[in-house]
Amino acid sequence: MKRCMFVDGSSVIRKVAKRILSSSDMIVVDCGSGAEALEMCAAEMPDIIVIDGTLPDMQAADLIRQIRGIITPVAPQMLISLVEVDIGASCAPSARAPRAIS
Repeated sequence: MKRCMFVDGSSVIRKVAKRILSSSDMIVVDCGSGAEALEMCAAEMPDIIVIDGTLPDMQAADLIRQIRGIITPVAPQMLISLVEVDIGASCAPSARAPRAIS
């Protein structure tokens, strides 16, 4: 069974993601910070890690570097979520598509 870790500072986002991603062949664990994610990766490395680009305690790139430094037989696939959608402006014709944060 595959393990997916979702790392995000928002408990609401983590709860929704966990509900969407969980299935009979995928176990989803969630972390609220980079430090928590590092602890969990050291204990049991997941197969897939989805990382919020704006973590409360560290940069996503630093977290990835530190995870890559953990000696483990599992080489996780890592994704960074960097899309921001301004819901208040989404009704405006020019703001229909999500924007990438630069």
